[in-house]
Amino acid sequence: MRPLFSETSVAAVRLIVAVTFSVATIFIDSRFDALTMVRQAIKTALWPVEQIAYLPGDETVNPAEAMNALAAAVTIDFKVEDNAGNRVVLSTDGSITGYTNGKRTPWEPILNEHQLSMMESGQGTRVA
Repeated sequence: MRPLFSETSVAAVRLIVAVTFSVATIFIDSRFDALTMVRQAIKTALWPVEQIAYLPGDETVNPAEAMNALAAAVTIDFKVEDNAGNRVVLSTDGSITGYTNGKRTPWEPILNEHQLSMMESGQGTRVA
């Protein structure tokens, strides 16, 4: 097989040919998804290398993930009480606790997603 460039070709000509080929490849791939299978095959072949590269990072704690976990651990409670001493506590973690005369009652209803989103937007008293 003959090489693409001869030994005597000018570097500028090589650069122009390489850039033209690259731009044409990018254009054809973006318009017609011509290289989708090639990209998938390369990604599949390089997946083990990618996993090995991620190993050192898996052992350390990412500060952004730690903050998200901390924020998920914080719950908001809405307490609604009547004059007779009955109280309902709605929590954004999905739990509902009922109290009668200051004592907890064995009452465990379940909130749906709409009710939880209302509570998180500050409308917990409407849910109660």
